[in-house]
Amino acid sequence: MEYCLGSASDIIEVHKAPLLEEEISAICAGCLAGLSYLHCQSRIHRDIKAGNILLTDSGVIKLADFGSASIASPANSFVGTPYWMAPEVILAMDEGQYDGKVDVWSLGITCIELAERKPPYFNMNAMSALYHIAQNDSPTLSSPDWSEVFRHFVDACLQKNPCDRPTSERLTQVRSSMWSYCLPMITPCSRASSINSSPG
Repeated sequence: MEYCLGSASDIIEVHKAPLLEEEISAICAGCLAGLSYLHCQSRIHRDIKAGNILLTDSGVIKLADFGSASIASPANSFVGTPYWMAPEVILAMDEGQYDGKVDVWSLGITCIELAERKPPYFNMNAMSALYHIAQNDSPTLSSPDWSEVFRHFVDACLQKNPCDRPTSERLTQVRSSMWSYCLPMITPCSRASSINSSPG
C-alpha cells in the first residue's frame, strides 16, 4: 500500500483555513480521475468527503475508505456519511435506485467543505441534516469571493435531480475546460507536506 501524508481534511485542520481555489481544482482533478474509473467499472464509492481524499508527498490524489462502496450500479441501500449524501440516496428506500452520480453530488459538497471548512448543515444533527438535504434546494457556496467558474462547477455537481447532474466522466471534461486558467495547476503538495510537521 502506498504511503500518503494525510487527507484533504487534515490540511484544513492544520492550517485552520480553507483551501485556495487552485488547490481545490487540483483535488477535484484527482477525485474525478478516480471516480471515472470506478464508475466505468460499475462501482460507486458512496463516501466521498475531504477525510477520504488522501495526498502523497508529491500531491497525487488517492481515494480512500471503500467500506461503504457498492460493487454494483445501480444500488438502493442507505449508505454514506449524512452531510455528504445525495438526495437520491436518502430517498432510495422509497423512490428506487441510484448510480455513480451520487459520488458527483458528494464531490460538490466536498468542494464546499474545502472552500468553507465544513459541509452544509454541519451545525445540525445528522437526522435534521438528512431531512434538509432531501427537502431543500441544493446548497451553494456562501462567499461571493469565489470565481464564477468555481460556482458553476459546484452548481453542476449539486443538481438536485440526478438526471440533470453530469456524470464523473462528463464533469472531468467540463472541469478541464472551465478551470483551464489554473493550468499548470497548483498542486496541494506544499500544504500536504505540512501535515507531518504540525504539532501533535
